[in-house]
Amino acid sequence: MSLKVSEKVFIRIKTNPASKSRLGVDVSLDFLHNKVKIGSSFGKGHDVLRGLTNAEERQLLPDIIGDDPKNTTWTKNTKLYWTDLTKVIPYSETGYEIEIGMEYRDKEGAELAERERVNQRAATSTALKEGRQHVEIFTVRLAHGSPINIEDYIIYRYCLVYNKCANSPAEIYNSTRILFYLYSKSNKKAIEKAKHGVKLRSMSLYLELAKEPKKVSNILYIMKDSIRLFNSTIKDQDDILEKVTASDREITLSKLAEAYPNDFIAAATDTDLGIKAFLERAIEGQELKRIVNTDTVIYGDNTRIGTTVNEAITWLRAAENKDAVLGIKTRLENFQK
Repeated sequence: MSLKVSEKVFIRIKTNPASKSRLGVDVSLDFLHNKVKIGSSFGKGHDVLRGLTNAEERQLLPDIIGDDPKNTTWTKNTKLYWTDLTKVIPYSETGYEIEIGMEYRDKEGAELAERERVNQRAATSTALKEGRQHVEIFTVRLAHGSPINIEDYIIYRYCLVYNKCANSPAEIYNSTRILFYLYSKSNKKAIEKAKHGVKLRSMSLYLELAKEPKKVSNILYIMKDSIRLFNSTIKDQDDILEKVTASDREITLSKLAEAYPNDFIAAATDTDLGIKAFLERAIEGQELKRIVNTDTVIYGDNTRIGTTVNEAITWLRAAENKDAVLGIKTRLENFQK
């Protein structure tokens, strides 16, 4: 008699897309419209990333792709499957629910599978504590059963190797490239622990940066939108450093570190902090212009220097634009005197 063992997991979006755009992380229009997609990627050897082993593909993919592993077209069609893989994840507090449970042929198989599951999760937990990765093995579970929802199961397995998805809450803030994370009720404590760690890191950086006035000014420019959220007297056209006086900057910095720890850490540790702040200063000083509701930046009459923050930075650093950039700096300095 078969036995179903249900297990629900949620795929959640890591952060508010607006904060990523503000910090200079290039995002797509889909992201800005709360339609974030899990899509194909490349693995080792520049081959398309696969969420299953070859043996698992032969077990799970035939009905999905309409092909047989014995056919000469099998390799091509499995590659196309992973290349075309896409899943839209809604931006919401609950996230996208997937069923990753299994239906086992008998009780004995279910017990063996559960033993593997417990051992593998323990190995993953140990690896996280030691700062290394663990690739979970599903051999016993698939030998004794099959996924309750095969499409959900494949998306889950893909997320485990997808570099834009954190496998656990403890890994959410390991990289700014991470857009998603896997969540279940069982890892709620891990999420709280991860959040606490982020707050401690944020406040530690605040204490370091408070001693460096130049970096403080740069962060205030980068996080100006957040400052306006808790200081309604500062309007969109106002210069941040004019409104936030030297005596208030340390207080403002501490508020940012406490209220927006993820954004604060990203800004404080950004190797491009200085040039991103210069870009924002130039826009506020009307030396450059950002087209409304986009990241496109214009110089002069109609010279587009980039459609993203990173493209604009590349233009500012280019040797052939040295004189133009120097002119912008000079005019900004004269304006502030």
